[in-house]
Amino acid sequence: MKTVPDILEEAADLIETVGWTQGRHLERDQDLNVIGYCAIGAIAQAVGLRCAATSVDEMVSRAQASARAEVHLNKWMEKKPGGRRGVVLWNDLPGRTAAEVIDALKQCAKDFRNKAVPDG
Repeated sequence: MKTVPDILEEAADLIETVGWTQGRHLERDQDLNVIGYCAIGAIAQAVGLRCAATSVDEMVSRAQASARAEVHLNKWMEKKPGGRRGVVLWNDLPGRTAAEVIDALKQCAKDFRNKAVPDG
């Protein structure tokens, strides 16, 4: 199972390589190709919530991993300016940039690995 930092780093990588969006978990082009993820949508993709599961247990495990990563990101953000709004509102704030979202995901992963984010 992926760790919280692994999930956050993969989410950052998805936004870097695919693109970023606001106001929805993911954005598609006219051919239905994904062209952007918000922070939460990227986390969901990183754990495979958008992929077919082979069992109910696997889907539950993925949902739990996504929730853990979201909780830790929210806790980390509470200490940042404007972060008390939560990840969704923070991501969707007018003027927010993809670079800020990518940096936040990577920094939270780094801080979690260094035990600067409480576990639980």
